[in-house]
Amino acid sequence: MSLKCLDDNNYDSEKCNVYFANYKVCKQFWGHVKSDRKNKGIVPALPLPEDRAQVKKEFLEKQREEKEIALEKRRRKLNL
Repeated sequence: MSLKCLDDNNYDSEKCNVYFANYKVCKQFWGHVKSDRKNKGIVPALPLPEDRAQVKKEFLEKQREEKEIALEKRRRKLNL
């Protein structure tokens, strides 16, 4: 999509910054998923295309839960 945006906008990269940012976030996300699955011994490390929506949903839910737990621990520590 980034390359198509550049093509469509005569290679004016400023018009495609949103696409570049999305690419970066996407690449980082799937890198985390791949690393997590490798550490757990799940093969293939990168999920099959038909499984990616479910893997993404589960991974994001797990991250959200971990952040909530960490936040709750910080709150408890501050109240002590």
